[in-house]
Amino acid sequence: MYADVPRLLLCPHCHSGNPETRAYCHPCGALLRPAPVAAEPPEQTFRERLRAKYCERPEVWHWDRRWLTVMAAVPLFFTAGIGAGAGVVAAGEALPGIKDRFAGQNSIAPDAVEASSAAKGFGAQLAADGVDNRAWAPEERGQEAVGQTWTATFKEPFRLTTLALISGGSPRPKEFLRNGRPAKVTVTVITAGGGKATRTLTLFDQPGPQRFSFGIDAVVSVEIRIDAVRAGLRPKSPIALAEVQFFTRRTS
Repeated sequence: MYADVPRLLLCPHCHSGNPETRAYCHPCGALLRPAPVAAEPPEQTFRERLRAKYCERPEVWHWDRRWLTVMAAVPLFFTAGIGAGAGVVAAGEALPGIKDRFAGQNSIAPDAVEASSAAKGFGAQLAADGVDNRAWAPEERGQEAVGQTWTATFKEPFRLTTLALISGGSPRPKEFLRNGRPAKVTVTVITAGGGKATRTLTLFDQPGPQRFSFGIDAVVSVEIRIDAVRAGLRPKSPIALAEVQFFTRRTS
């Protein structure tokens, strides 16, 4: 009959009796029962720590957000891929030019030369004889020489790395200024496969060679057309082109 009557617990602080059903002492409010101690979680392995740090995501990180992130990153990767591809192509195109610049140069003599016209004593072959005091000049004088051409052909195709032009009819400054000379020319290069490359060159008004880089493979023909002239101190003097020199990359 006394089984349902609660027993008394003695408070360790005020020593008052409290029913066993109480968790706190009624007079002083002290805790009658110790608070439960949570069990320590087992120590995680190194792999479990990596998975928790980098692989597991909170519930708010939904799959739709992940796909949005992936879709936003795709254009960046695509752009980076295009940039890398363009860089590889540009590097491949620049490599021959770098070799041309740092490798030695050999001169190439044409197998045949011709001109649209030639003044007396200024034949086409004189622009490729290796001497800068003899020149080719068209038969036309002054501005009438515009449009006249000089052409060199080669039996064996070669890589044209540099073209050197010597304008005027003399290396001596006084004679150079006295005679007419080209001021601007257009160079047309023909390759063995039928390709064609055109470039306009402006010449400095001074004696001596002027070098221009080309870097064209399999060249078989080079045409030089006069586009502008300087008449010189003698307006009726020939428009002289002293020398045209061709260079290729040294292979050994």
